[in-house]
Amino acid sequence: MKRPDRSVLDNDNVGRLLFKQSMPALVALVVTATYGIVSTIFVGHFVGSLGIAGITVVQPIQFLSMGVGNMFGVGGASLISRLIGSGDRERAERTLGNAIAGVFIFSVIILAAGVANQDFWLRMLGATEEILPYARDYFTVILFGLFFQTFALTLASLTRSEGNARVAMTSMAIGGLSNILFDAFFVVYLRMGVRGAAIGTVIAQFLTVAYFLAYYLRGRSYLKINFGYMKIRWGIFKEILTIGFANCIMSFSTGTSNLFLNRALITYGGDIAVAGYGVINRLLILTILPGQAIGQGMQPILGFNYGTKRFDRAYRVLKTAVGSVVVISFVCFAALYLFPGTFIKIFTNDPELITTAVYMARHIFITVALSGWIVVSIMTFQSLGKVLNSYLLTLRSIIFLLPMVLILPPFFHFTGVLLAYPLTELFTFVIAVVLLVPQLRTFKRLSEQMKNKSGQVELVSDQATEP
Repeated sequence: MKRPDRSVLDNDNVGRLLFKQSMPALVALVVTATYGIVSTIFVGHFVGSLGIAGITVVQPIQFLSMGVGNMFGVGGASLISRLIGSGDRERAERTLGNAIAGVFIFSVIILAAGVANQDFWLRMLGATEEILPYARDYFTVILFGLFFQTFALTLASLTRSEGNARVAMTSMAIGGLSNILFDAFFVVYLRMGVRGAAIGTVIAQFLTVAYFLAYYLRGRSYLKINFGYMKIRWGIFKEILTIGFANCIMSFSTGTSNLFLNRALITYGGDIAVAGYGVINRLLILTILPGQAIGQGMQPILGFNYGTKRFDRAYRVLKTAVGSVVVISFVCFAALYLFPGTFIKIFTNDPELITTAVYMARHIFITVALSGWIVVSIMTFQSLGKVLNSYLLTLRSIIFLLPMVLILPPFFHFTGVLLAYPLTELFTFVIAVVLLVPQLRTFKRLSEQMKNKSGQVELVSDQATEP
């Protein structure tokens, strides 16, 4: 494979480049999402609603693992893109090594904490006596595979940072497709229930990591894995954490909010409500994937051109990304809000669960059209190293969702639990608009200044060549 040419991030047409970067990212994200979606489908049809509830209860732990993976992936990718743009390849490779070392350290910590007293954690996460056996079967296996999930997310971002999104797409596709096959084998053929779904997921994630490592270790990447560069350099490590910590906080706060959300659903809706949220949550993940893909495709382009002070290209790629996610998010909203039952029946044929999930969808999906703008805003500020702005947006689960999950249900009961999510998205969207619009205007102003200076230089040059 030809090594990625970093000049592509500078010279190619912005719209075409964004498409080339986003499509592989979208495929990779969709395939990654299939891990949970496929498991839920198989469990829903071959185990039942309690099996879905068991998987849903474990989600906060998976969110924490995803947060660690994205923390080192996004933080490292943002720094690497700017370092490649400024020509500092050695420091970029040190950043790569430090990101990989960080993933390993944090994954071991999560595993050690999770192994201790598993039933305690599951009960705290909201598992009732009926849900606990299913949650235990899933959690026991998934816990030992979280390292592969975390590592895969990190390496996906790092490969995209050097302009090679196709590798991330291919690796995730290998894992996602194999996950379908393994889930079918363990859940349907061997009838291993939720434990079988967990085993299939872990094996698939292992294959994903194996492909990424083969890409780096066989010399096909622009940046190289140098084991000497895995020694922690506090300056680099601190910058990775500073930029990427927002992602970890976002996942951690989402997991924490889901913990309280699960408990509220149990109190006001029962076990069937937890299963219903498990289905709704899988569909919600699908709605934000286009925004994430465009944002991830935008990040190396925006980071590179921001690093080289090509503000005209930075403005064009940001404007294109925002316009694209607004249109796509509205399409997702129309499909899911108008026809929720069609999508819910993919996961289950239980009439009670379908009825409950459709009722939940009518409340939760009402703000789906706003999600794309929020996601791109977060990724924009991460690319530019504007940590406070990204933190403010990623902390929405703590700032808005958690308080509303605690405040609304006593007054509005089950409906109050459901309204917490769309209200959170609405308030976050307002903040995202307030923060992103000035950034767009700044890039536009700097772009126009560059054009004016370029025009003045050309005029002087023309005058100098006149006889």
